[in-house]
Amino acid sequence: MNCSAELARLISRELSDPRLGFVTVMRVEITQDLHTAKVFVSIIGDRHVAGQSMQALESAKKFLRRRTRSRGGAAGTSRNSSSWRIARRNARSN
Repeated sequence: MNCSAELARLISRELSDPRLGFVTVMRVEITQDLHTAKVFVSIIGDRHVAGQSMQALESAKKFLRRRTRSRGGAAGTSRNSSSWRIARRNARSN
């Protein structure tokens, strides 16, 4: 399973933060040394929903990093401290 798919699965099935709205992992960029991952997400909803969802994802970064590492995901293979950045891509709200 690729890193984007694994993160999408973790976010949708294993995070239970009530602040988390409808989040889609759009892509993941990982540096060659595997120390840094940029996770790009799209969030459906207004600014409040997006802000709450981003707070939930920021709170869950350590959990997501540990889980991808324990499953052998590319963004978690380094045993040294790694850096994750979660960036929101604009999505239209209905």
